[in-house]
Amino acid sequence: MDSEVDRPAPAIEGAARSRELSPVPGWVGIVRVAAAAAAATDPPASFLCRARWGRLAWYDVRGPRPFVELLWALEELSATLCEVCGAPAVQRETWERGIHTLCPRHAVDVAVAGPKVGDVYDRAWALLRNTQ
Repeated sequence: MDSEVDRPAPAIEGAARSRELSPVPGWVGIVRVAAAAAAATDPPASFLCRARWGRLAWYDVRGPRPFVELLWALEELSATLCEVCGAPAVQRETWERGIHTLCPRHAVDVAVAGPKVGDVYDRAWALLRNTQ
């Protein structure tokens, strides 16, 4: 009898948008790399992720050391890519005193949107869905 406990599939807190594990549209590619690496390990690795302080934050990680090291590298990469579009970006403090990694274009969009900042991300998710 197999004593290995089934590991949960990679996931994020809350509901995923458009069947993506990524917490924000600009980091879909990064999280897809992490999910592919998790599936390729034996036994399969698992993780949860969310956006925190302008970068991906991994938690509840289960997997071998090389997989964990890959997640660390991907976390550092996320701190250089726009949360909305994936373009080169820097971390910025936004109107609600949060830290977000945004390119110049989306920094302006987020500042203009104010409390309706979710609309900026919703438009990016919609664009992502339409291009797949």
